[in-house]
Amino acid sequence: MAKINVNWSATTEESMSLLPYLTDYDKAALMLLASTTQIDLHVARIVIKNTGTMPVNVFPQNFLIRSGLTPLQIQIPNHPNALRQTLLNPSNQVQGIVTFFGPRMLAMQALTLSYNDSSVQVSYDR
Repeated sequence: MAKINVNWSATTEESMSLLPYLTDYDKAALMLLASTTQIDLHVARIVIKNTGTMPVNVFPQNFLIRSGLTPLQIQIPNHPNALRQTLLNPSNQVQGIVTFFGPRMLAMQALTLSYNDSSVQVSYDR
């Protein structure tokens, strides 16, 4: 069976790294969204290491972030450090960022991340 280890973090610093890549329209839309709904754009950095003995295809869309029982849809940003689909060879690792919308005052320590692929055994660090 394929095996990966996933380490991840969601911090304000990661969110700030997106600003240079947003258009003025995107910035205005995000400000309006945050001010009218208290929903904000958050960024998570995900590091994936192949801990098995066979190559693993990693698909960013297989990740899911939850706040309690509420799923927060992951999106792949238009950013050079975005997490991309990759074939990960044994002992190699890849990292990248994903975005998700959630409450402005989201308790980052209460978030959980999962990878949904029954053909891959996953362990998590945080």
